[in-house]
Amino acid sequence: MWTVVIIDDDFQVLEAMKKMIPWDILGATLVGVALDGEEGIQLIHDFSPDIVITDIYMPVKDGMRMMEELRTEDYCGKLIILSGYNDFEIARNALRLEVHDYLSKPVTMEQIKSALSSAIISLERELEQTMQYSVMKQKLELYEPFVQKQALRAILTSRTPLELNTSMLRMGNRDWWIEKDHLVIIFELQRTQRVRDISIGSWNLFRFAVYNVLEETVKDLWIESHLVELHGSNWALLLHLDKDIRDIRQLTEGLIERVQSHISMYLNLEIKAGIGQVKSDYAYIPDSLEEAFQDLYNSSQSSLMGSGIYQNLLIKTFDFYQQLYQAFLNDETEINELVQKHMDAIREINPDEHFLQYFAFEILNLLLNISKNTPRINSNLNEVQLKAGIAEIRGFDHLNDWVSNLLRNVNDRKYLQINAKHKQVVDLMVDYIHKHYGDELTLERLANEIYLTKNYLNQIFKKAMGDTFNQYLTKVRMEKAKAMLLDGKYLIYEVSERVGYKNIPYFSTLFKKYTGMNPSEFVSEKMLDN
Repeated sequence: MWTVVIIDDDFQVLEAMKKMIPWDILGATLVGVALDGEEGIQLIHDFSPDIVITDIYMPVKDGMRMMEELRTEDYCGKLIILSGYNDFEIARNALRLEVHDYLSKPVTMEQIKSALSSAIISLERELEQTMQYSVMKQKLELYEPFVQKQALRAILTSRTPLELNTSMLRMGNRDWWIEKDHLVIIFELQRTQRVRDISIGSWNLFRFAVYNVLEETVKDLWIESHLVELHGSNWALLLHLDKDIRDIRQLTEGLIERVQSHISMYLNLEIKAGIGQVKSDYAYIPDSLEEAFQDLYNSSQSSLMGSGIYQNLLIKTFDFYQQLYQAFLNDETEINELVQKHMDAIREINPDEHFLQYFAFEILNLLLNISKNTPRINSNLNEVQLKAGIAEIRGFDHLNDWVSNLLRNVNDRKYLQINAKHKQVVDLMVDYIHKHYGDELTLERLANEIYLTKNYLNQIFKKAMGDTFNQYLTKVRMEKAKAMLLDGKYLIYEVSERVGYKNIPYFSTLFKKYTGMNPSEFVSEKMLDN
C-alpha cells in the first residue's frame, strides 16, 4: 500500500477527501491529515508518506514553504498541489520543486483520483527501476571476483602497454600500483606420483587446497600482494615493494621456503618457484612474470632448462595455455588452428621427451579442467587412457598423434545445450561456494541471490560439475577442514564452525565418511607421518 497525507486548512475538504477517495481501489492508504504547513512537516517526518496532497495558502506555514523545506531535506515522494488560486509564480515554483500535479479548486473527486493514480504509477515505475538497479548491482557484486581474476591475469600476461584502470584500483590501494616497485614469483606444482594419478575432480580440489595454503601463507607475510591462479600447475604471486626495501632476494627466498614448507606439511605436495626482477613501473609487470618463468626453469635439474630457445618455447607455451583457455570459454571455432600453430613451434625446436610429456600433461589437465567447469563442453574424455598415453610419448610424432586424438575427443563432443549465461551461473556458483563455505549455505539461499529456481540451478550444476551442489559444497568444506586441522591453530569444534557445521557430531560423521577417519584420528595420523 502506498501511503498518503493530506494538508489543508479547510476541515471540510479534509473530511470529504478522507471519506470519498477510493483508497482500497487505488492501492493506497491515508496515514494522516494536517491543517497547516507546520503540522504537515511534522506529520511527514513521522510517517514518511509516498504522496503528499497539500493546499498552498494556509496559516502558520504555507504549502510552498513547507514543500521547499521537504525538498531541502531530500524528501523524494510525490507532491500534489490543491489551490484555489491560478498564480503564475506558484506554478513556476511548483515546476522548480518537481511537483507531480497541480489541481485548481474547486476540484472534482475524479480529478483527485486521476492525480493519485498517476502519482502511484510513477512511484511503481521508480520502484521497479530501483529494484532492477539493486538486482544488477547485486549481480555485479557477485561477478566482481571473476572480473578481478581476469584483470589480474591481463596485468600479468599483457603484451600491450598497461594503463592504470578502475579494475586495478579496486585491487588494492592506488599507491600499490603507482608508488611501489613490483616483482612476480611463479610457483609450479611438481608432477609427483601423487599428482599424476589423481582424477580431474580431485585435481580441482588440489588446486583449491594449494591456492588456500598459498593465500594463507602469503597474507601473513606480505599484505601488499596479489595471488593469481594461472592455468596448468602454476600460480603467480605479484608483490608490491617499497622503493627503499633491501635484500629483496633474501626476503623472497624466505617467503618461498615458508610456502614450500606449508605445501609439504599440509598437502604432502612439492612446489618449486622462480623469481622475476624488480620493476619500478607496473607497465613492466609482464616482463617480471617472464623472468620468473625463466628463473623457474633455469633452476630446474630437468632437461627443461636447456638454452634460451627452450626458455622462449616455455613462455610461448604458457601464453598458449592462456589463449586456449580463453578460446574454449569464448566458444571460438579456430581452436584446432591455435593448437596446430603451437605444435609447429614445438616441432621447430624439437625438444626432448621430458618436455613433450610435460606439455601433454599440462594440455590434458587444462582441457579436463575446462570440460569440468564449462557447461558447454562435454567431459567425455577418457582421462585414464589419455594419461596412460602420455608415458608412451617419445618424440614429436608421438605427441602430435596424441594431441590429435585429444582434440578429436573434444571436438566429437560438440556442445551441450547449455548457453554462455548458464556457464556464467555455474562459475558464479562454484566461486560462491569457495567464498561462503563457512556460512549456512544452501542452494535455496543461492537461488534467491541470483533469482533462479533451486531445481534449475541444481540441474545445470550437476550437468557441469558431475556433483550436486551439496556434494561439491561438502567436498570443499572437508578439504578446508583438513587444512585447518593440520594447521593446528583450531580445535575440532572451531574447525566445524568455520566450515559451516554447528553440529559437531554431524561434522565428524561427514569428515569420517570423506577421509575414512574422524577428525582426531586424522590429526594424530598426520602428526605421526610428520
